[in-house]
Amino acid sequence: MRHLRDSGDRYAISTVVRATYEWYLRTEKLRRLPATVVADACETSGFPHRRRILEPSPAQQMWDHATGTPPRWGRLIITLRLLSTDDPTDHQLLPAVLTSAWNAKSEHLRQTALAKAMECVSTAADTTRERMCSALEQCITDAMALTGGILEVLTAYRGMGPLNTHDMIRAEIEAILDAPEDPKAWTSAKCAVVMTFEDEDLHGPYFDVIDALEPAEFLRLHVMAARSDALPYDRAWIIGAILDHFDPADAEARAVLQEAVLTMDWDSVFEDETVGAHLIAVRGWAALAQELPAAADTPQAYGHQTWRIVDELLFALVRGTDPTHPRLLALWDELLAHCASTTADVWSHLKDAADVEFEECELSTHQQLLENWSDQVRRLLHWAVGNPEDLQATFTTGPVYEHRQGFVEDLAILGNKDTVVLLQRCLDDTETGDAAVTAIRAIKRRLRWR
Repeated sequence: MRHLRDSGDRYAISTVVRATYEWYLRTEKLRRLPATVVADACETSGFPHRRRILEPSPAQQMWDHATGTPPRWGRLIITLRLLSTDDPTDHQLLPAVLTSAWNAKSEHLRQTALAKAMECVSTAADTTRERMCSALEQCITDAMALTGGILEVLTAYRGMGPLNTHDMIRAEIEAILDAPEDPKAWTSAKCAVVMTFEDEDLHGPYFDVIDALEPAEFLRLHVMAARSDALPYDRAWIIGAILDHFDPADAEARAVLQEAVLTMDWDSVFEDETVGAHLIAVRGWAALAQELPAAADTPQAYGHQTWRIVDELLFALVRGTDPTHPRLLALWDELLAHCASTTADVWSHLKDAADVEFEECELSTHQQLLENWSDQVRRLLHWAVGNPEDLQATFTTGPVYEHRQGFVEDLAILGNKDTVVLLQRCLDDTETGDAAVTAIRAIKRRLRWR
């Protein structure tokens, strides 16, 4: 980290953290620490086949490499990733490793330890189960934020039944639906619908109960969930569920959908959910109306006008408007001439939200814009790659270098000979040089140009 700072890296802390823990991100493939590559190899060595049981086991060897001091984080994470779910010897290590990971007071280590414990539960012997229950009970008092995860693992090791029965969940939902205007009931509705993603053996059959609701009840429950300000995750999925059961005569459902079209919660830490929910709502509105709802006279947030133009473009595509229509081309001209920087920011948001949005539609907005207006998108990306300082002044989505790499990746798909000339000027750039080399090669292959 000191070396990065001394060399002028403006994101030294973020770079080290991401290179250590976020090895799976496409933008970090060439920035991973060597130790992280080793840890990744440890975790994936058993796929797609079972890892061969060795004597002594790799996890045991790592754990027995005592230093006379509490285990360091690196040794703990490698041991956890080497632990085999099929090796009884490794199971005997698990309680001690879990306790040491907890005592290290690292949330990342604690979550990794809980995940490994859950992987081993089905093959653990009775004696290991007893020791794990004792270790997990000790952990509860020292990790309020992870209490739910601990209880889930503890329940699995104890072999307990679910906390809620079918009848209990049905009664819970009926009580929620009886208070449609109560904000507390909205939060309860949100909790109920997100429980469909949780372990049924622990929490009970929430999915089965909610899936069996009458269409009007299902819609009402999800509308109430969408009105809650609590638990900002899964909002995109909830908006999608509302659209799947939408009743044009339901004024509250229509109001929630309109709210999702007109506003975006930029205070949420789950920005991809915020963007995904908004885009899904715009698509849904296109099936109900011939135009978007009227925007507020006063801009709501940074980039408000840019987002509105992008919404108009998406709305037109969903409605079947010809992409070459003069009105749509004029909207692109406005984006490129007057708000290129904020449009580049929006483009990054669209790319980041593509996976969330893809769950509810065949093509993401990012992909649709790229395919229908390739010339305009190329001009935007040319500007973004060539003007990093202007991006730095306005970007809201994190370190600019990550997004510049994403722009270069998109240019590998869209680029022409002018793109190659632009990217050649980036070859010595520490932030985009590697991505530029890959993109230039891809463009030349596509154009069959040497």
